[in-house]
Amino acid sequence: MRVAWPVLAVTSWLAGPGWSVSTPAHAQTAQAPTAAAAPQADAASYEALSQEAQPATDVAKLMAPFLETCEADKRELDRVRCRAARELLRKTLPNRRFKVIVADPAAIDVTAYDARIKGFRMTVAGCIACTESLATDPGGERRFFTTGVPTKDAPSPAAGVEVGRSTLSFESIPEAKEWLKNVRPHLRAELVFQPADTSWSLGASKGYAFKLLGFRAYDACSGDVLMSQPPSTGRADKMADDRACPKAGEGDGQSRGEQGGQTAAGSDGGKAKAVETMEDEGLPTLLTKDQISKALSRIRGQIYACYQQFEMAGKATIAFEVAGNGMVQKVKVTGGFEGSPTGECILEAAKNARFPRFRADRQSFDYPFFLR
Repeated sequence: MRVAWPVLAVTSWLAGPGWSVSTPAHAQTAQAPTAAAAPQADAASYEALSQEAQPATDVAKLMAPFLETCEADKRELDRVRCRAARELLRKTLPNRRFKVIVADPAAIDVTAYDARIKGFRMTVAGCIACTESLATDPGGERRFFTTGVPTKDAPSPAAGVEVGRSTLSFESIPEAKEWLKNVRPHLRAELVFQPADTSWSLGASKGYAFKLLGFRAYDACSGDVLMSQPPSTGRADKMADDRACPKAGEGDGQSRGEQGGQTAAGSDGGKAKAVETMEDEGLPTLLTKDQISKALSRIRGQIYACYQQFEMAGKATIAFEVAGNGMVQKVKVTGGFEGSPTGECILEAAKNARFPRFRADRQSFDYPFFLR
């Protein structure tokens, strides 16, 4: 009976002293990156958004209800059943949440080392399939899949669906090179979306756009989340097979030693969980002054670039709220720089700060930067 076409499977997917420190009771949100096209869901955290999302094991099959005509069935009864199932899925699928870990290399782009920021610029694209098209059913037509319609005149589908950007700064060039070698190959993007019947064309490329609800970019070896919207308050699952990951002591200290992650189910999952529990027990209750100063020294170059651009001197105090996973939850520039072009520039730089993990739910503190 024709009504058994593959899409029915989706129904089962169905810098200085003087700053102060305080510790609120509970973590709520994490840092939201600068995004060219913000996700369209309103959630307190990425974890809350993705909790009920079903894994999309075959994205192309999600389009089958929108493409199936049911006219290939020979019997009228089968055509009627096919149309009924198709209409039901057309109504229900756009209201369901799905999530996918993207293997497409176009999903995350990291620039060459930039001496001005002492690091790299990273962008995340709403790409599910942007490099290689996927066969859609029926007919075997091949299409690209994105979370949004690419902007006009974009050089590629990936370039036309950027959803987030951030800056990664390091204390030294050797540290940056180490990150590029040991972390960059294992970056993954995870997208939360809703299916939609929106077709697009960009030059010779044709595709379909889904509705983006949220995304995050993370290191699949450590679980460290580098960028997330809505803000992430936890860590991502590690890859089940970690044989390609650097061994202890081979990676960057902040990315490998000071921060960890949840492990995906696997043959050694219990052992990995036990190791991570021991690591958590060794964490400080709160960030120390030295840890805060070291973390913020990584963005000092970006802060100084704001002064060079606008030439506004003075003391810029930044109020941080940091989650226990080391990600900035909230940040605000106070004092005379608040609301000024220099202040807005400093605010964007401050969002790029990353701290070591600690055991408390969150920690708030003020930190001054002197611009001159």
